[in-house]
Amino acid sequence: MKKRFIPFILAAALLCGCGASNGTASGSSQASVSSAVESKAQSDPESKNESKAESKAESKAESKAESKKASEAVSKEESKEESKEEVKEESKADEAMHEKDDSIPEPDDTSSANNEDPFEGTYVDQTAGRGIILISKGDGITYNVTVQWSSSAAESASWTMSGEFSGRGVLNYSNGQKTVTTYTDEGNYTEEVVYTDGTGYFQMGNIDGTGETSVNWSDDKENIADGTLFVKQ
Repeated sequence: MKKRFIPFILAAALLCGCGASNGTASGSSQASVSSAVESKAQSDPESKNESKAESKAESKAESKAESKKASEAVSKEESKEESKEEVKEESKADEAMHEKDDSIPEPDDTSSANNEDPFEGTYVDQTAGRGIILISKGDGITYNVTVQWSSSAAESASWTMSGEFSGRGVLNYSNGQKTVTTYTDEGNYTEEVVYTDGTGYFQMGNIDGTGETSVNWSDDKENIADGTLFVKQ
């Protein structure tokens, strides 16, 4: 009787062992799956945050690059406009410097051949013939001017000054000196310096129809030559 129950006891023991083994394996499998799920759940937010940070950084970099390109483009355009304006101003200045004024005398072929200066010479008053202007070349681009004016047989006046002619044929001066000379019946004379701070200008020109060179004298002290034209001899 005892021998018959032994196989049944062994079979039941084996069955219990298998069940326990299967339960353990199943538990282990479920634990692994749960761990994987939890790990994935924990890693996903981190991955998302990293991805967002990278995307944000890339967007900022792209925005900065575009802003820099835009600034460079604006700077280039402004530089071009400034260069154009500078060229225009320089062109205008050159035109003004080289602008020809028909009223300014120029040496003709004869004077060029003889190396004559267009301003040098003797200019005589065409109204009464009592005034004479002498223009001579000085040092560099300076011209010396002497004006002689006879008011009577017993008295005459002279003015001396110097200056530079501008591009429009005008010589301004501020160093005019007036001297009055008085003659006696015996042939003697005396000189008196009236002033040394005379100011004014000489304006060169051409007489219409004749081509003769002329000069007008504007004297700020006495206006002595107003309305008088001096013609080159």
